[in-house]
Amino acid sequence: MKRLTLADMHALSVEMIKDIHAFCKQNGIRYFAFYGTLLGAVRHKGIIPWDDDVDLVMPREDYERFRRTYKSDKFEFLCKEDNPELYIAFGRVTERKRTVFRMTEPWHSPKLETGLFIDIFPLDRVPDDIEEYHLLYDTMRCLRTLSLKSRLYRAVPSPEMSLHDRFKVWKRLHFHPRRRKVNPADIVDYMQYVLRKGTNPEYRHAAQLACPVFREAWLEWADFDELVEVPFEDTVIMIPAAYDKILTSIYGDYMTPPPPEKRKPYLDAFGALVWRD
Repeated sequence: MKRLTLADMHALSVEMIKDIHAFCKQNGIRYFAFYGTLLGAVRHKGIIPWDDDVDLVMPREDYERFRRTYKSDKFEFLCKEDNPELYIAFGRVTERKRTVFRMTEPWHSPKLETGLFIDIFPLDRVPDDIEEYHLLYDTMRCLRTLSLKSRLYRAVPSPEMSLHDRFKVWKRLHFHPRRRKVNPADIVDYMQYVLRKGTNPEYRHAAQLACPVFREAWLEWADFDELVEVPFEDTVIMIPAAYDKILTSIYGDYMTPPPPEKRKPYLDAFGALVWRD
């Protein structure tokens, strides 16, 4: 097996974006770039040069429609609602025919094999009271942290991993056997329960809490009413028309790139993404 280069990841990610965009447009499903992918669309007109993952968001109703109906000859959508082997509270479109990801922090059980993926997050209506929102965010963040820690002890060593990564996985398996008794899938079930209880279609604010990463991303639902199509690499992607407000709330001065020492790929820290033989 041969490790994917950053250029390989970008090319395949764009191929996946084209497939998702075409399906959503044909079926009237609203989606848009978010987090670093939104930033890349605005600042670089494509994937951030040193980035290696793609984040898309769909309003909850559209997310559920996408989950039930997405079909592709090349890719597959996986989520906990349809597959009990998953350790995440959101979905991913993944490429399983040509690539495989050997992870030190797996997002599913060893019963599955997946490769390069694109995150698909649901956007929910969250409390309008900021104190209530912070309580919900902190609860989800705590549960996500517990899930991440438990996932570390579900990894399986693989020859495709570096020697250092294989040693880390081996050490966890042999020195912390009791921690393997905690099933991260059970934590995800509770995350989804908390999210159902804490959200309400009557709320006027929006946030992505299935994988909470930015407390500041508490925005008005109306900020996502209008979506626009913009250039992205050699294709197009949907972004919110209110992208400036959204990016400023998350990153502040988002047009200034980070210093070189902070320009690091994300997925590369979690194992080996390789082409299949």
